[in-house]
This record gives sequence, structure tokens and C-alpha cells, in this order.
Amino acid sequence: MNKKNTSNKGPLANKVRITLDEIKQNYTDILKSGVPIERLNREGQLVIIPPKKLEQYIGDQALPKIVFYIEKNWRDRIKETLNLKIEEPAPDADTAPPAGDNVFSKQIKRFDNLSFDEREEVLDSDLERIHRTIELFQKFDVPTITNMVSVISNAWHVNKITLQENRETEVPRSVLERLIEKTNALVDSIVTLLSQESMTYRDLNLIENISTGSNTIDHMNKVLLRFIPVCIYYNEYFTRGRIGKIRAHFKDYYGKYYQRLLAADREISLEVVYKGGMRRITSEEMHIYSLGALLHDVGKLPDIEYHEDTQPADRKKIMRHAPYSYNMIIKAKLFPWSVAYMALLHHEYYGDPAGYNFARKLFAESWGGIEETHSFNYFISYDHEDMKNGVSLSYFPIKILEMIDVFDDLTIRERGSGHKSHSLRAALRIMKEEYIEKSLKLDPILFTIFEDFIEEYAPGE
Repeated sequence: MNKKNTSNKGPLANKVRITLDEIKQNYTDILKSGVPIERLNREGQLVIIPPKKLEQYIGDQALPKIVFYIEKNWRDRIKETLNLKIEEPAPDADTAPPAGDNVFSKQIKRFDNLSFDEREEVLDSDLERIHRTIELFQKFDVPTITNMVSVISNAWHVNKITLQENRETEVPRSVLERLIEKTNALVDSIVTLLSQESMTYRDLNLIENISTGSNTIDHMNKVLLRFIPVCIYYNEYFTRGRIGKIRAHFKDYYGKYYQRLLAADREISLEVVYKGGMRRITSEEMHIYSLGALLHDVGKLPDIEYHEDTQPADRKKIMRHAPYSYNMIIKAKLFPWSVAYMALLHHEYYGDPAGYNFARKLFAESWGGIEETHSFNYFISYDHEDMKNGVSLSYFPIKILEMIDVFDDLTIRERGSGHKSHSLRAALRIMKEEYIEKSLKLDPILFTIFEDFIEEYAPGE
């Protein structure tokens, strides 16, 4: 679980001294990456030096006795932050949204006009509301789904506006810590609510009735409210003994798909697909993955129609939401790296040309010498460091998020640009044919689990 930036080892834990000469040599990169420079105040507490004042410190030769501190891994942090150089939307890109996204635009303006304290009050009120829902919970019904949509929408908008402001200026650290701490609590509460023993997957079919008037708001609600139950269902696959069936049919059914991305002389196995073999999601991972699902599209703008058509009108413009979300998240420096990677890399599709292919840019240092997918040791790892270091082609929650993202895109009811909405079963057929049979983009094993989930979620529909 994500925690506040505190330590019982004192203020200098995970910090190192940085000399004035080192600051001068790396000044531009430090500013661009947002890695904070700090100093000790009279009370012995670390204080962040605002970027605007840092130049004053550098230029004042009368301050040689000040000791500066920075994160231990600051050079790696700068590399990782600056490695991805993708053009982002102009700051005023949301001033002329199309008619279909008026709701999204109005919500952005509403939360933008709230003070930090007012945004915090919104999250406090929603925490109380969802706690009451958990206490009184009997069945997942229309009032429950209505409450959850409101809570999720508010949390998403509070984070979007605040993280965007922090990226453009500098939101006080204490404000970010409180808002993110409450967002974490909300995510935990949502996971708890969706894990109720009396909850059935059939009840969750009410998710299909979500309609806020905004494609983007509907999308981020539906993705999260499907993502968490799918992760719960994935764990139940072990409890129900179904993983053994996957292993039994692995070579005859699944192996042919993965083999396309391997060298001809390399033998496929379940342990080649999943590093260490398949395992359950831990409670800590469930929280981090769910937080990533909530914020994966936090950089979206209301003037763009985001969808996965073969030839979208402006693919480059559509793709920008991923690095924009990523940069907003890492600038806060309070989220696990997993959350940032889920935001940036949920359109990678195992390196298929249809994917965004940001992984090679972000992990250029470790992926630089890897020309083909067959050079990777594994397809999926439960550790994001394996993807970062070029050991694994993908990271487990990203493959789940990709799948649910595509499913929502195919089934969303309201869509402009001539985009057709499909039934749940038709969407599964399209995903199987276009994203697995024709070329391997989604993960076939996870897709089987997702198909079984939909069968319980919406039997016969």
C-alpha cells in the first residue's frame, strides 16, 4: 500500500548530500524531472527548496555552508523521468471541448474552482458515505452503484486537477500527501465493498447501466468497477482449482499463441509466460493495482475522442494521454512506480505495432539491445522491476488493464466518430479474433479467465 513520505529512521532516511557544483551541473535536468532539492531547517526538518528559489541559492556565493539533500537514487530518477520525450497537449487544450463532452468539461471546471481544503472535504465526505454503504451492505443494487460512481468520479477529478496543478506549478507537499492518503483510503474501501461475501458477479452487471453523460467519466468508472472484480475472480481461479485446467491445456491450446513471439528453437511453458508461475494477487498488490486502474487515464482531456479504431483520426494526439498521465503521477513522487507504469503502458499489446510502444522509450537503457520479443526471458512478471530491466515483456496488472480497457472501448454505449457499440459477447468475439488470433496483443490465459468472468457476470447475454 502507498504510504506517506515519512520514516521512523529520521528525515535523512533515503537521502544523500548533493554539492552545489552537482546541482549546477544537473540544474536543468533536476528542474525538468521534479526531483526535489531539500535542506535542513533550524528544527532539523527537511524543507523542499521551491524551484523558483533554487536558482537564487545557486547564484548566491555567500551561502556555501548550506547543506543540500536529494533522493539517493536521484540520477536514476532523472533518467527515468526524462527518458520519455513525447509531445504533450498544450495547457489550454481543454478550452473548446466537443458538445458530447460537456459533462466532463463542466466537472473539470467545478473541481478546478475548489480550494485544496474543499477538495479534501469532498474526499472526507465520500469516505464517510462509502463506509456507511459497507456497514449497511446487503446487495449490490442501483443505490450502491450510484454511490460508487459518485465516489469514484469525485476521487478521479480531485486527483486529476491537483496532479495537473502540481505538474504545472508546485502544490504544497502536505496537501498532496493528505489528498493521496484519502484517495488510498477510498480505494481500499472500494475493494472492501466489492469483496463482500454477499456480492455476486451477476449483481455487478449493473455496471452496464452507468451513464453520466461523459464517455471519459463512464470509462474510468467502468474500468475500475470491472478491474477490481476481475482481480478478485482471478484469485478465485486458484481457490476453485481452475489453474490446473489451464496448465493441463497449456501446450495444446495456449502455447501456439505465445510461440509466435519466441525464437523457433525455444520451448514454451507456463513458466516462460509467467515468471515463477502463476500465483494469487496479494492484498497489497490488489490495492496498488486498483489505484493504478483508477488513475490510468488521469491525463485525459475533454476535447479528444479516445478509442481503439484501426485508424483513429489523430493517433498521435490520442496517444499523448498516456505519457501525460505518467508524468503527472511521477511528478507527485508519492505513488508506487507500478501506478505510473500502468498509466503509461496500458496500450503496449506485447510490442505489437498497434500498441503505443512507450516501453522501449521509457526503458531504453535496459531494452536498447533487445530487438525482438523472443529475446525476453518471460512474457509477464508480477514484479514491475522485471519489465523495467528487460527481463519480462510485460507487467501483470498492465495486461489485465489492457484487456478491460479494450472491452470497455468496444461496449461503450455512447461514442462519436461513427464508433459502433457491441454487445458483451460480440466484444469478446472481436477481442479473441483481432487481439489474439490475428496477432498476439492481449494475454490468452487472462482472456480465458475474463471470458469465464463475463459468463458469471452476464450469463446468456
